[in-house]
Amino acid sequence: MATRDSMIAVVPDPASPELARTLDLAGYAWKAVSAAEPAADHEPPGGWAGAIVDITTDPDGGWAFLRSIRKQGDRSIPVMLLVGGAQLSDLEHRDELFDDFCL
Repeated sequence: MATRDSMIAVVPDPASPELARTLDLAGYAWKAVSAAEPAADHEPPGGWAGAIVDITTDPDGGWAFLRSIRKQGDRSIPVMLLVGGAQLSDLEHRDELFDDFCL
């Protein structure tokens, strides 16, 4: 998804402790954001290398973030969606909002 020198946007803010620890241990630079507007405010000069959106705790906020960034027309930002088993059925009609998902 991203090189270790690039910045990843992580939704929601705060990121889950497990996700934060995983990204830190892997050496990725990341910034937790709560919505598309704060993501735009904190976007690094070279742009976001990607986004990881965890919809397990705030599905409505996660989907809103995805709709907002896709509405801007920028498909160059790869998006990894983190979902729980009960949310798999939600993916069927929203697959244009993310590039891949992890259960």
